[in-house]
Amino acid sequence: MKYSTWTRRVFPALMLSAVLVTSTAATAEATQRINSAPLSTAEVNSLPFQDIPKNHYSYEPIQYLYHMGYVKGKRADHFGLNDTVTRAQAAVIIANVLEAKTNSSYQLKASDVPSNHFAYEAFAALEQSGIMTGSSGKMQPNQPITRAQVSALLNRAFDLAEPVRLHTFTDVPSTFWAYEEINRLADNRITTQQGQAFKPNASTTRAQFATMVARSINDQFK
Repeated sequence: MKYSTWTRRVFPALMLSAVLVTSTAATAEATQRINSAPLSTAEVNSLPFQDIPKNHYSYEPIQYLYHMGYVKGKRADHFGLNDTVTRAQAAVIIANVLEAKTNSSYQLKASDVPSNHFAYEAFAALEQSGIMTGSSGKMQPNQPITRAQVSALLNRAFDLAEPVRLHTFTDVPSTFWAYEEINRLADNRITTQQGQAFKPNASTTRAQFATMVARSINDQFK
């Protein structure tokens, strides 16, 4: 795929009052970055990871996110397609996409993320904005994030359109806690597993997470 433009959509989550930006000038600056110039052809075509075949479903989403500066590999030449995403890693990626920041006085309420943790700032920004709040006062940073949790996270983070129909999955009853979030992903074509098993309690792989994030912010990947 050749990308005619490499720009981000403007998300309401970026405009969460003073939580994410501290002034009108900061908001204007963020908007200017969102509408930045396209990358060169050489940049678009390059990807340093040797473990992603060009015919893999996640190649172009990862290529996009990598060149936008949202994701990194586990090593310089290795992305780790089938490795699971932890809640800390997911928080960092979402915070990168949203350019989410806390105000200087905010302290993370979750008790299991020390201030020297690599994802502390990301967790704090997402907690303060209500995008990622954890459970029972804990973020569980080292736990794999499930596909149902990813559905809830993407719905909170991005401006996904209201669904116009109900979708069915063989393993997601309407009483499931994340049914509405999963249904919205389906209606926005972020997942294409309608009528099949969604596997809501399965851990999310790095390839799956990258693909869902890319589809959430750029319609070219749907």
